[in-house]
Amino acid sequence: MEPHQPFRPRWPRWKSGDLRPVDRAIVEVPVAEELVKTKRGLFRPESGVVRYSAQDWVKLRADAEELLYIMRNQVPANCRDWSLAILQKAYRSSCRRHGSWDRMNLCLHDFVSLFPRTFELFGPHEQLVRPFRSSVSSVADGEEEVMKRLAMAKQLGVIQVHTPVGGGTERISAPTPDILYTSAKAWYIPSRSTSRRSSARTSYASRPTSATSSYPSRPASRPLSAQTRGSPARWMAQEGHAFKLHERHAASGLGADVP
Repeated sequence: MEPHQPFRPRWPRWKSGDLRPVDRAIVEVPVAEELVKTKRGLFRPESGVVRYSAQDWVKLRADAEELLYIMRNQVPANCRDWSLAILQKAYRSSCRRHGSWDRMNLCLHDFVSLFPRTFELFGPHEQLVRPFRSSVSSVADGEEEVMKRLAMAKQLGVIQVHTPVGGGTERISAPTPDILYTSAKAWYIPSRSTSRRSSARTSYASRPTSATSSYPSRPASRPLSAQTRGSPARWMAQEGHAFKLHERHAASGLGADVP
């Protein structure tokens, strides 16, 4: 068992039943890697959780903010649009250091793909980049969606910008096998439950685990001994209860015709 438990912001009672200290540098959130079409709308089947490092998210967001600042306040040399190679050179000359994507064994293309609401890749082989909207002044992608996207990419080898919908038109994403070797701390943990309910309610992997549970298991049915030995009157059959009432009235002299 791990000596520390991760921080779970999605569950209000995430500390119940687990006495281990909390490591707030590791965050655990539920994830639904696929949506299923039903007659009443979209349904999220049982899924697992994603654990990621909050420190890695701070590094990724800081570098994404720096790239966005360079693209909005500088002009690329000898070209109209920013290419990934020119943008990387501008980042190194501006910050005087390597980006977090280099330290985590990520290429700049995969790094930018993690922020689809902030950056837009276009051109041949998606080697050109620009802000997704002219009004974007900061990173528009949230913490959980970026780290979920990174964890699922490490699992599947493909960065899925949109959540796939079962039964609908499939959006084919370009494979990115290099992301399998990244050192970024983001992991996908599949659920062990076979239920079809929401993962935030019934997922075994999303609940705190401990060596001894504070809630004992309830038997599925009443034991046989409770039905045969010393059971109260409410557990008796209807015929036996009526027979006892008949004997009680007969002994008191009321007669057998009394209902």
